[in-house]
Amino acid sequence: MPVTKDDFKQVVYQEISKTLAACSDPRRLEILALLAQCERNVETLASMLGAGITTTSHHLQVLKQARLVGTRKVGRYVYYSATEMALSLWNSFAELASKELAVVKCAVDELFGGHSLEVEGLDYEELQDRITKGDAVLLDVRPEEEYAAGHLPGALSISLEELERRIGELSRNTPVFAYCRDRYCVLSQEASEFLNERGYSVTRLPEGIAEWRAAGLVLERSN
Repeated sequence: MPVTKDDFKQVVYQEISKTLAACSDPRRLEILALLAQCERNVETLASMLGAGITTTSHHLQVLKQARLVGTRKVGRYVYYSATEMALSLWNSFAELASKELAVVKCAVDELFGGHSLEVEGLDYEELQDRITKGDAVLLDVRPEEEYAAGHLPGALSISLEELERRIGELSRNTPVFAYCRDRYCVLSQEASEFLNERGYSVTRLPEGIAEWRAAGLVLERSN
């Protein structure tokens, strides 16, 4: 039906409120952060969240109705992925929360403050140049399947679980820049602490794949 001047605001505000309502549950935000890495089925998501399949499925249906997740069916499995709108919303919410919400800001500063670069002071082009020249190592500590689905060019994949076993692949003489899923992901923080304690020079990048996807950054995929 055509939208009249009288009902214009009601239509617009109602649609916006539906999207915001879909994002109002912390579990759904966590699901979006996971789906920003790669597509997953409900069973995998439920296992990662430590939640029941029925509950996880309900969250996914709410997100789908709000056009925040898309689906792809393979055999009897349905795979979910974050939409472009979901990535944009997540990035906006996360950045705003880190800057304007006191509790979030304090938590971020306390956990990451001593191990992350300031966003304003990070030149990704310069970093990529250093990686290309071998003057630095870009370390992706996410699980292998997430790395394969999309990673920064030149990044070395060593998941947090494999880090102790594969530590010999890194040099103490070369600075390491570690990243993971998003600005709130602790995988790169744990990796940084582990390596720094063993004499490596490691800095956690303040953003991750979710923010880079939202920014339209070109990512590499592994076959």
